[in-house]
Amino acid sequence: MPRAKRLTRAEAKARTRELPLDAAAETFARKGYDGASVEEIADSAGYSIGALYFNFGGKSNCSWSSWVHVPPVASPRQRA
Repeated sequence: MPRAKRLTRAEAKARTRELPLDAAAETFARKGYDGASVEEIADSAGYSIGALYFNFGGKSNCSWSSWVHVPPVASPRQRA
């Protein structure tokens, strides 16, 4: 069985930020900003609340970062 490729430091750092951003985008989409909790986002990403605060500083930075992180959905005209 071949070994998995070891991530570079930059790749590992990007992945560390990507997982909670995906979880945050999904949670905010489902519950809205006010309905989403840092605890729920952290749980969904498989992170501790402390790790989420360490990487993003809080819910508002996580919200902004997740909004910037998610690519826009193409309109029907753009898809054609």
